[in-house]
Amino acid sequence: MEDIRETVRKAGNITEFQRKVYLELLNVPAGETVSYGELARRIGCRSARAVGQALTGSLHFIH
Repeated sequence: MEDIRETVRKAGNITEFQRKVYLELLNVPAGETVSYGELARRIGCRSARAVGQALTGSLHFIH
């Protein structure tokens, strides 16, 4: 998991907001679900829609 986190931290083709969303998403245990609203709350954002938009095409930068 740490390799993925490092890849996210170093990714140059994502915004800082996307980075926050992706890193928080990695905290969700396998097999569990979390809403965009909950992810937004966890990163201090008021917009579930913004989180959903940040995840559009999610993790496309990881090869």
